[in-house]
Amino acid sequence: MGPAAAGRQGRRTLVLVNLASIMERADEALLPAVYREVGAALHATPTGLGALTLYRSIVQAACYPVAAYAASRHNRAHVIALGAFPWAAATFLVAVSDTFLQVAVSRGLNGIGLALVIPAVQSLVADSTDDDNRGAAFGWLQMTSSIGSIFGGFFALMLAQTTFMGIAGWRIAFHLVAIVSVIVGLLVWFFAVDPHFPTNNSGTHAAPISKKSALEEARELIIEARSIVQIPTFQVFVAQGVSGSFPWSALSFLSMWLELIGFSH
Repeated sequence: MGPAAAGRQGRRTLVLVNLASIMERADEALLPAVYREVGAALHATPTGLGALTLYRSIVQAACYPVAAYAASRHNRAHVIALGAFPWAAATFLVAVSDTFLQVAVSRGLNGIGLALVIPAVQSLVADSTDDDNRGAAFGWLQMTSSIGSIFGGFFALMLAQTTFMGIAGWRIAFHLVAIVSVIVGLLVWFFAVDPHFPTNNSGTHAAPISKKSALEEARELIIEARSIVQIPTFQVFVAQGVSGSFPWSALSFLSMWLELIGFSH
């Protein structure tokens, strides 16, 4: 493959990865935007609604080690696609759920897909760029992620109080995001390319030259994790991230609060 073709392939991969990031953040923003409507439909309190996001976050955090292993050992384009499918399925299940327990289980399953996607997206962006444009690529990734969050919240909020053929608008929003997520997952599977798994002349993804056993890979991941945790700069980043996430978590109730004090959709 010539440099021009490789460049086009890399740009196509970055576009598709950014699309996946948009849908990932849109999916995360759906539920907080319609807390009031979901609470009314499921007879859930604000505490219960916050617990739904907590369940997803717990499952998502627990699955990150598995996601890191998958991203380091397997084709990351396929990992992103496979992550999009369970999160889309879980989003669809939320749309058809009638009880709080069903939604809680669905949100937990949603965390599995989201956990698979995020590390694979970030590492694929890093490896698909060089030192000169990597910063710009991550800047675009952050921008598209924010666009996805805005789009997901705005879209769900606008549909929340509408109905279509007897179906509540917030359920329609979940259905549509699930459908688009599947489409994006398929596009990533077939058209994105992991630099560690380049396509061969037949158009299929070639396997890496050497593969380590799962046990060896797990040991290396543990050693790498220990070495990274010991870096002071990383410790500062983690502390800042933990403390900085609290106000943003509280703001997930902003839409519900504005509705309760009299603001319309």
